[in-house]
Amino acid sequence: MYQVYLIDDEPWVLIGLERLILWEKYGFCVVGKSTSSREAWGQIVEKKPDVVITDIRMPGLNGLELLGKMKKEKLDSEVVLVSGFAEFEYARTAIREGAFDYLVKPVNKEQLTDCIQRLGKLLDEKNKKAETRSVSETIDMISKYKGECSAWEFLCDTAKSELPKRSYYMACLYRFEKVSQVSDIQTIADTVFNTSIVPIGEKEVLAVIGMDLHQNEGYYAKKILEKMRVNKKEEPQRMVYGCSIIFAKEVQMYKLYARAKNACDSAQFAGIEMLVDHRGGNWRGSTELIQQIRYQRNCVTKSIEELEQLVQSGEILLDELWKTILMMRQAYADSQNEPNQIGHNCESAEDLLRTYKNCNRFFDTLKEILIFDESKQMMKQIWEYIDCHYMENKTAAALGTELGISQGYLSQLVKKETGKTYSELIQQKKLEKAKELLKYSEKTVGQIAEETGYSDYYYFTKIFKRLTNLSPTEYRKQEKK
Repeated sequence: MYQVYLIDDEPWVLIGLERLILWEKYGFCVVGKSTSSREAWGQIVEKKPDVVITDIRMPGLNGLELLGKMKKEKLDSEVVLVSGFAEFEYARTAIREGAFDYLVKPVNKEQLTDCIQRLGKLLDEKNKKAETRSVSETIDMISKYKGECSAWEFLCDTAKSELPKRSYYMACLYRFEKVSQVSDIQTIADTVFNTSIVPIGEKEVLAVIGMDLHQNEGYYAKKILEKMRVNKKEEPQRMVYGCSIIFAKEVQMYKLYARAKNACDSAQFAGIEMLVDHRGGNWRGSTELIQQIRYQRNCVTKSIEELEQLVQSGEILLDELWKTILMMRQAYADSQNEPNQIGHNCESAEDLLRTYKNCNRFFDTLKEILIFDESKQMMKQIWEYIDCHYMENKTAAALGTELGISQGYLSQLVKKETGKTYSELIQQKKLEKAKELLKYSEKTVGQIAEETGYSDYYYFTKIFKRLTNLSPTEYRKQEKK
């Protein structure tokens, strides 16, 4: 979530601002607030919030001065200035100095919501650009030959001295919640094994390790963290890290980096601290899932729940999940001849992480899509049955058994999708067919009653008149005039 810091010299305004909207709903959280801009300065430098919302008329250090100081110190927070005066000059100065927005007190819910939503879009775009730029710069940095150099050559180059070749190499990508720990791990990792460190952006570090013994992959990554915790008085902030598998001989650097990044992305998506990349191939259940999409749609949800558990436990990594999603998309397209919404706004495994942040949010969305799809498919089967067998007077329980669902689920689904009961749908279909026969055929009313599923002529006439205000004979005369 994006972090927000609030500043106003009136405590009641601070409390009101914090309670005005449900920040978490829009992807934000309030990490601090202060009635003094001078006191707030230290917190802003330490916490580096994504957004600072401050009153423009503050004693000691006003909002415009605080904005200027933040720009001078190259703090990247977006600033929203608030004032009790709707003065054009204030607003113009604020925007000219680089403020994101200027709000006039009293700030209402609609104003703040609009501002926060626009901030969210801006911050999402900034992060996406920074991530793209960071990865691009890293690929160039880790190799003078576009990733073709060996891990040993890379280690020698970054260590500024030639190191002996090692039998095995691996990479660990550490991703921190805050920037402050990057420098800590840089200094510590250099003292652990034959390790070289490459900073990636502000919150990531790639550790490349050369070794002679083929230890467990996670062993080396944990050793670096253990030493880091010993050297730090406080517990490190929340972080995730991913390890490549161990490669023998002169593995190419781009392979190490790609494997470590996939593991790190997967750990973050699954909500666990550490994952080791593995090459397990496609999920074994993917073939069964694709068959269910094509031929047995009501069983899909169970397979999706199994897939979710495997992702949460780290047994399936992000790139494997993405392959399964692509297969699901194709299977839906083949079976329905229409586009499917599964991960529709994503074009890569990285997009899954960027868009959904974690696997819980992704699978909740996926289940909603599948439940809607299952409901749509089930209603299609129910309509097809009614169109062909309305005259058989089959009960909801009997039809449910035939379709493999309970009577209760069938009744709820029909009511939700049509606003009518199952019996009313049958009756509606019978009425439509009876009207059609009365209008276009010369059959007697008795024959039409029997053909539409009514064994009793008088009961048919009674139902028809109740629904149309005309007897069957009167309806026929009216339509044939």
